Amino acid sequence: MSYDRDDSDKARTIVLALESAGHSVWWDRHIKGGAQYSKVIEQALMRADAVVVLWSEHSIDSAWVRDEAASGRDSGRLVPVTVDGSQAPLGFRQYQTIDLSGSGLRASSTGMRALQQAVDELAPGTGEVRDIPPQKHAAPAPALARRTLVVGGAVAAIGATGFLLLRAKEPSNPPEVEALFGKARQAWTQGSGEGNAQAIGLYRRATTVAPDNADAWGFLGVAYADRAHWFVTASERTAIWERAHEAGQRALQLDPRNAYGRSAVAYARPMRGNWLLMEREFRRGVSDQPGKWLVSFCLGWLLTLVGRLSEASELFEKIRDEAPPPNQYRWHIQALWGSGKTEEADRVLEEADSIYRTHEVIWQTRFDMLLTGGQPGAALAMTQDPANKPASIPPEELALQAAVARALVSNAPSDREAAKSALMQQSREAAWLARMAIQYLGMTGFADEAFQIADAYYFSRGFSIPDRASATSRPDVTLDARDTRFLFLPTMRALRADARFEGLVNEIGLTRYWQQAGTNADYRRA
Repeated sequence: MSYDRDDSDKARTIVLALESAGHSVWWDRHIKGGAQYSKVIEQALMRADAVVVLWSEHSIDSAWVRDEAASGRDSGRLVPVTVDGSQAPLGFRQYQTIDLSGSGLRASSTGMRALQQAVDELAPGTGEVRDIPPQKHAAPAPALARRTLVVGGAVAAIGATGFLLLRAKEPSNPPEVEALFGKARQAWTQGSGEGNAQAIGLYRRATTVAPDNADAWGFLGVAYADRAHWFVTASERTAIWERAHEAGQRALQLDPRNAYGRSAVAYARPMRGNWLLMEREFRRGVSDQPGKWLVSFCLGWLLTLVGRLSEASELFEKIRDEAPPPNQYRWHIQALWGSGKTEEADRVLEEADSIYRTHEVIWQTRFDMLLTGGQPGAALAMTQDPANKPASIPPEELALQAAVARALVSNAPSDREAAKSALMQQSREAAWLARMAIQYLGMTGFADEAFQIADAYYFSRGFSIPDRASATSRPDVTLDARDTRFLFLPTMRALRADARFEGLVNEIGLTRYWQQAGTNADYRRA
């Protein structure tokens, strides 16, 4: 319920009435002095089950109220109310508005009963709204209840510990379903197209065994979305996203608070330009069901894409078990490394290396950390050690890495030119080679060439770079799926110091995201 300060007495009456029905309501009377209003509002909006908006002659002109109403509208959580008969502004008139003008604030009024019903559909309460005497003084702090509403132009958010205390124990799944979940996770976390396909098959089996299991449908939806992002051609992507969306919606029909279903619906879309929407939905899933490991992983992964690696590292640490799969190790290590927590990154890398020494993603992470850590000789030695070299690394990639390490060891003009020539040539072959070229060209002092390839990689300017994973796969070009995570790693340190970098992230859309989210990438804070 967003409102204008001139309507605070009416808002207070409605707040207390909703609390009497068993809802937990947070509004600007609970905001701490000095808090950043926009950030607190953003956090609360992400966590709310319903957003009640009070339209009045005052609020229809409030940018704050309109922004908060838009958040509720776009996520299907809007409950619009008029407290003085005013019409909702353009953009909100297609929604049925509850009339609480006149005597509508009485519990017996048709409007108040309609408000309770609308809110209960999104956030079930524990009783009926009762009459509240007119309020002229600050309301007492609300008691904790079953659900959370957002109320006001500034809102306080519940801490993680509070959410854990509020949540009932998650119901356990039948043994057969749990076994399928375990096998699917093991396959999926391999990080390969084959592993993802196996996971989808296992989750589909789980939906057959337990068709009313919301988690099974949610897992299936996220697995489909993951496949669409990473393991299919552009022509197949839309159809797979539709499957992901359908499975996620099925999960939410079974359980409106299902975190996996919410994540599937959010993830089933292009990444570029949708970071804030995805972050909101992932955060809401984490707050609704904090024990769902995959949602925390999705949120951590998303934060790496927008340069918030320090926050991501904390999430990855919380969900880390005794022996995480290689890709989970990689995300965690890179988040620590990219946020300047080098000692911690080294510690986790050593642990990963003791388990997955010849796995490609762990090998690659160690190589890059040596390269940027002043040890290019050790990195070069890795490329010349066949016993510990992953068999999955293509020869052209290994040759590029060896050329870059050699150029950094010798600093000889001939070696640097050889590395540049190889990187420029290979960058045109596939997106993953272009990502390497951008980073390594910057490290070897060829900033002009690095930004030239970045233009091609993100915008197809100058030339187009196909997405194919190998020489035999179809050469698609899907610019809205291009990776941004590597932009914030230490391999890009030299290019981030170049004035052109800010123009690049601005054109990609990241600057707008940081402004809307009320935060910044780690490198900007530093």
